[in-house]
Amino acid sequence: MAQINDSQPAHPVITFRVNLETVDRQGHLVPNRIEASGNEPVAEADQMKNNRTIYLPGLLAGENKHKLQHGDEFTLKGQKAVYFKNLYTTGTNPVLTIVSES
Repeated sequence: MAQINDSQPAHPVITFRVNLETVDRQGHLVPNRIEASGNEPVAEADQMKNNRTIYLPGLLAGENKHKLQHGDEFTLKGQKAVYFKNLYTTGTNPVLTIVSES
C-alpha cells in the first residue's frame, strides 16, 4: 500500500493562469511579418499575447470552451492538477503560472 507524503496533500487543488507572454521577442515570428528580424515595436510584440490562443489537450474535454487566452484562469484537482503543474509550469517560457495551490 502506498504511503502519503505529509508535505503534500493527498488531493491538491491548483489554480492556474494562462501565460502567453513572449519573453524572447526576437525568437518568434509575428504573423504580420515575413522575417524574424525583430523589427516590431515592443508595444506591438507585447500586444500579440492578447491575440494568441492555446489548446491544452485533456483540460476542457466535453466543455464548450476549448481555446484559452492570455490571463484565463482555471482550477484542477488531484493527479490532473499535478500533471499540468509538472508539464506546463516549468521551463524558460511556461505556458501556465500557478495562482494558488492547496
